[in-house]
Amino acid sequence: MCERQRIYERRFIDDQDPPWTDSDVLQEYHFCNVYRRLDYTTQHLLDEVLTRENDRDVFFNTVIYRFFNRPKTFQSIGGFTPVDRFDPDGMCHALRLYEEDHPLFSSAYRVTTHSWADSDSKAVNIVKGIIRDDLLANFDYYCESVLEAESMEDAFEVLCELNGVGEFLAYEMVIDLNYELLPFSENDFVNIGPGSSSGLMIIFNEVHEDWLHWMVDRQEDLFAEFDLTFPYWEKRLTLRSFEHALCEYQKFVGIKEQDEVRRKFSPRDHAQDTLEDFA
Repeated sequence: MCERQRIYERRFIDDQDPPWTDSDVLQEYHFCNVYRRLDYTTQHLLDEVLTRENDRDVFFNTVIYRFFNRPKTFQSIGGFTPVDRFDPDGMCHALRLYEEDHPLFSSAYRVTTHSWADSDSKAVNIVKGIIRDDLLANFDYYCESVLEAESMEDAFEVLCELNGVGEFLAYEMVIDLNYELLPFSENDFVNIGPGSSSGLMIIFNEVHEDWLHWMVDRQEDLFAEFDLTFPYWEKRLTLRSFEHALCEYQKFVGIKEQDEVRRKFSPRDHAQDTLEDFA
């Protein structure tokens, strides 16, 4: 976690030339940032969706965005779209054209392959079978129940009711919405995903939420125990931060100790926001 955050600072704050680390694994392979909101896909969502004025439209576009989780795919369908201007046929047509030369979905996680709209196209099944036939058909219920939820867990459980949205994707969406629209702390609720579960097993030999709380509560002492000074840019790391980092940790261990084949790192050409933009 310390070295990954230092890589970010060396690259984007100090404007150093690569390599930004002595770690062969971190040099050669792709790892998400410790602070999730610094990742490229989340930054794009913050810039293009979450800061818009209409909360209903923000909720609608956040759900669409995370199904594909690729900024360029989102741009190919016209970007931010008010809910009352949603055109499923037009969106499917745009996705078919874009798919001829580009991947539609991020490799960060898998989304549903169920034939929600009886189509052989995953994109069509999502746009028509999920967005049109479930989210839009029951939009007032979903939107109001999430945005007026009394807890992060309540909002998460409503999102889980959506066709094709399991616990992993629901947690991604509720964390996104919590950046701007929801009032909760990332320490209020955590959903332990499969990657994080593997990380917990490596370290503690069991999967239990208590260990995440233990790391949050003792984080300064733990860094000091290993003679590390974490380069904080927010007050403290949260349950979400450790859940997120445990997933990256199990990837690191798999590459270093088991020669797992993972996505290689290639610096992007985009202009990424810096820590100051968020602080």
